[in-house]
Amino acid sequence: MVRDPPRARGDVARFGASCMTDPIGAAVAVGAIIARDGRLLLGLRSPYRRRCPGRWDLPGGHVEDGETVVEAARRELMEEIGIIAERIGLLVTLNLLDVGGRPMLLSIMRVAEWRGSPTLRDHEHVALGWFTPDAAAELPDLAVDAYRPVFGRLRLNSF
Repeated sequence: MVRDPPRARGDVARFGASCMTDPIGAAVAVGAIIARDGRLLLGLRSPYRRRCPGRWDLPGGHVEDGETVVEAARRELMEEIGIIAERIGLLVTLNLLDVGGRPMLLSIMRVAEWRGSPTLRDHEHVALGWFTPDAAAELPDLAVDAYRPVFGRLRLNSF
């Protein structure tokens, strides 16, 4: 049986983090893996961003109060790169520390089907680039070091 993803607040204790902060105060965020022709899409963060300026990152962002991680990923993809995620699911959740040293749960989403053409739509990124998983894992200026083993294990032909 397939269940709907949990909603923020009341369901967090039963289903895990799905809101901006979970019960222990961890920030909750999403990053989305968009694949095309054996490559994944990364955005070069603006040098003016507080978090990871000038580094390559997955499109994504914080989960807003009341959202599931799927809803947050869909919203962030539309806001940041103008695509509509049609089939999306959770790949892995990483337990990290954010810029201020606060715990952060980062859910990496797998976007199996999407519509539109990725374009820069906001101030968060200054460039978009397509990388093989191995090339992405080797980037010296990757926003999150914990992406490296995730990218290293990706098999994009199964998307």
